[in-house]
Amino acid sequence: MAGAAETDIVIVGGGIAGIVAGLELLDTGRQVWIVDRDEASAFGGLAKEAFGGMALCGTPLQRLNGIKDSPQLMFRDWLSIADFSAE
Repeated sequence: MAGAAETDIVIVGGGIAGIVAGLELLDTGRQVWIVDRDEASAFGGLAKEAFGGMALCGTPLQRLNGIKDSPQLMFRDWLSIADFSAE
């Protein structure tokens, strides 16, 4: 490292938990650094392998748009469309 620097929080790991924690801390006005062992193209960790997306429910954006959702509703929807065949 070329020189000293300061930040409020250092998060080790750029996976989904590190990214979400960083975003939450940024919302509180803190300065955040996320350090990761991988190069920038791998940022996001294993969440990038989560079948192209993440299933979320009851999010602030859903509430803002008047969408009523819950883990129970999401699970029921998932069961109604999932293919559990052994093929």
